Amino acid sequence: MTSKHSNAPAAPGRSARGGDGGLAMAEQAGQAVQQGVAASLGTLEAVETQIASLARQTIVDTLGIGGGAAIGLASVIEQVVRGALHASEQAGTGLALSVRGVAKGIVAGVHDVGGDAVLAAFDTMRALIQVAATLGADLGLVTRSAA
Repeated sequence: MTSKHSNAPAAPGRSARGGDGGLAMAEQAGQAVQQGVAASLGTLEAVETQIASLARQTIVDTLGIGGGAAIGLASVIEQVVRGALHASEQAGTGLALSVRGVAKGIVAGVHDVGGDAVLAAFDTMRALIQVAATLGADLGLVTRSAA
């Protein structure tokens, strides 16, 4: 009596003995994953850049219009952080990405208008931690991403 699978052809790319065809398929699979991950990371980097650009332009517009000191840098930074983290929470993804992008954008925007970038970095970290704590976010992740 013969097995009903004995006449079945070998899987595509594999010889009946398993030889080099299996290795070639495995290499192709690895390359496909590598290309997919690289494309995804490129997309994530573009999103972070857009977040940074938006935060930067918001800071420049707000501080440029209001004269910076008159508005209060800390309150502007807190509101920008709050908006970014709430948007990240609503989207359900990318907290680390949002934190990193908004931190870069705030410091760059303050620098653009001739403000104190060191103070901006301090206020940004403080605001990020406060807002993240109220959202129940992972504070370790937030601080590592912002730094």
